[in-house]
Amino acid sequence: MNPDNMIGINDPSVAVYHYAPIERIIQILTTKKIVLTNPSKWDDPFENYLLKQDVLMKDLSRVSLRELRDSWFGQCWTTAVENDALWRIYSHDKRSVRIKSRIEAIANALWVKDDPRSEFKFFVGRVEYKKKATYYPI
Repeated sequence: MNPDNMIGINDPSVAVYHYAPIERIIQILTTKKIVLTNPSKWDDPFENYLLKQDVLMKDLSRVSLRELRDSWFGQCWTTAVENDALWRIYSHDKRSVRIKSRIEAIANALWVKDDPRSEFKFFVGRVEYKKKATYYPI
């Protein structure tokens, strides 16, 4: 993967962890494909918050970002080796597992070498959580 497609990542060799239902992990291992989902299917109501808003144009017309929002897919990983909250969120039925990988391995699995548009389609980035007081009105 192009290093420019790694946002906020200083060391791509860092280990990361993913929590998922055992059935999903078996699917990943048997198909050897990463399964990405649209963030609208995630439980977090703040995912894609900005893309759920309309954009106010210079002429004061409003434009929906729904088409852009609906075309994005992703998967969440963490650098936390062990996290009780993540076990509770992703294993409420107690049938999930945690897998370990490296950022560079995930990035390379996403990157399509023969696709000249890969640099526009795929990125791996660190999420930065902001406190409400640090948000700025648009």
